[in-house]
Amino acid sequence: MKKSVLWLFMLLFTSSATVVLAQLPGDVNNDGTVDIFDLSIISNHYGTSNPIGDVNEDGKVDIFDIAIASSNYQGAGPLPTATDTTVPTVQNPTTTSTSVPTDTPTSTNTPTNTATSTVPVNSPIPVPTDTPIPTDTPVPTETPASNSISIKGEVWADNWFAFYLNDSLVAEDSVPITTERSFNAEAFTFTADYPFVLNLIMKDFKENDTGLEYIGANNQQMGDGGLIAQFTETSTGQVIAVSNSDWKCTVIHEAPLDKSCANETNPVAGVAPCDFISLDEPVGWKLINFDDTGWTNATLYTTEQVRPKDGYDQISWNPSTRLIWGADLETDNSILCRLKIDTP
Repeated sequence: MKKSVLWLFMLLFTSSATVVLAQLPGDVNNDGTVDIFDLSIISNHYGTSNPIGDVNEDGKVDIFDIAIASSNYQGAGPLPTATDTTVPTVQNPTTTSTSVPTDTPTSTNTPTNTATSTVPVNSPIPVPTDTPIPTDTPVPTETPASNSISIKGEVWADNWFAFYLNDSLVAEDSVPITTERSFNAEAFTFTADYPFVLNLIMKDFKENDTGLEYIGANNQQMGDGGLIAQFTETSTGQVIAVSNSDWKCTVIHEAPLDKSCANETNPVAGVAPCDFISLDEPVGWKLINFDDTGWTNATLYTTEQVRPKDGYDQISWNPSTRLIWGADLETDNSILCRLKIDTP
């Protein structure tokens, strides 16, 4: 491209019309004359905003700077006047015998600048015909790397869960919490952008706020919960997160506060020994910038303690994945847990 610009310089300096500019505009190397060295410098910066080649100081090196430099060219003798059509012959450094054909079309567009140039159609200056004149080409912009990742989630819960990515619901146990015996597993996929936070609502079945199940029956008892989950990149199978003690959790429903409630003939919620604690979900707890420093780490349990059944065996669990719950499998009935993922 630079060679093409230099040939264009040679064409322009043979102009039959000239404009005298003060202080030799185009003398970019400040040696007192506009010659082939100035043309070479400008060609090296064509299409840029480098001030060394920006003769007319319009913020870019383009055809107008070429025209101004050519109108003051002194390296091959004085430019021809409007009545003097003699054109000095300049030899192409690499092409020695090719001349411009007389039927070669010439541009009729004159740069809107204080210097104007015309190129005689019979100019003896050799011009390479297979090299295009440079044009303004948009500079490609770099596309920032994406932080998105596709993730597969797999969860088994006793009895119910809801999973959120940040504050957006992604998946919910397909069996409602009102179903007493629900031990199914769920699998789902979603897309996340780093950083993000994984949020779980975990609930064990209870008939009411006493925290008991099978109330009035011979097997009246406190239920027990448990959850296991893993999250892997869908394309590679790489583990993103698993249920373990890194999750921060808080209990929002606890009952009964006295476990002897399970022995009551007529247990009444809120009446000793069947007192309970029920709290609202903290405002904004699903958001990534939520302060969970007051929450406790999830408690780990073995399969012997939770006795998982049904859908648990349908999933191939990563060895690092653990069963989690609150500090008490029986009395912690509703639990919120979250895990922040900052980077891949």
